[in-house]
Amino acid sequence: MPMPSSTRLSVLLLAASLTLAACQSGADERDAVPTPAGPSIAETPRADEAPPPSAPSADAGRLISPNGIGEARVGMTVGALRAALPGGTTLGPAEPFMVDIAGLPVVHDADTLYYALVFSGEPAGEDTPLLSVATRSTAFRTAEGVGPGTTLTEAVAAHGAATLSYNTNDESREHAAFAGYPHRGVLFRVGAGGSGMAGTYATQGEYNETTTYAGDARILLVSVDLGGPVAD
Repeated sequence: MPMPSSTRLSVLLLAASLTLAACQSGADERDAVPTPAGPSIAETPRADEAPPPSAPSADAGRLISPNGIGEARVGMTVGALRAALPGGTTLGPAEPFMVDIAGLPVVHDADTLYYALVFSGEPAGEDTPLLSVATRSTAFRTAEGVGPGTTLTEAVAAHGAATLSYNTNDESREHAAFAGYPHRGVLFRVGAGGSGMAGTYATQGEYNETTTYAGDARILLVSVDLGGPVAD
């Protein structure tokens, strides 16, 4: 028996609505932006595998850390440092740096970035181990933004309270240690008023220290021991 026209119309309308719904569902699936899944437990790095913090400028080549300065790292030789330098950066011949210590300047575009330090009086061959690395360049900073040119007030805000000291057996070089930066292999050389002492010392013995310093006290040089452990 033929289907009544009203019934046929209802069937056609139902089929059309189902087709439209299916098309719309497919469009929604195609247009949806997938949400990236987080790493699985197996992919999540352990704390001891996490990368070190980068410098505020995000330039690892300008970072001061317990591991070294720039490309000069703990355990390196002269040859290893030379091989690690980027294009346009060169390692110059040894020159006097301090008593019994020579510095090999790392130079880029005529600017000395830092010095790789070795014992003086001995040829610095490719296999010569680096003793330490030092920089006076204001381009170099710790991960917290402290480096040559930083005032002690700024350094204290970043690294905690400062204790200044000098030893007459170390040519009275004045250094600052920060309570929140306990890496003994990283030394912050300080001064004030040009070449004057940064601290005010109550004693004048062989070893002297203080927590009182001049308003214009600042960091002059930072050095990192390259022969010791990676971090204290």
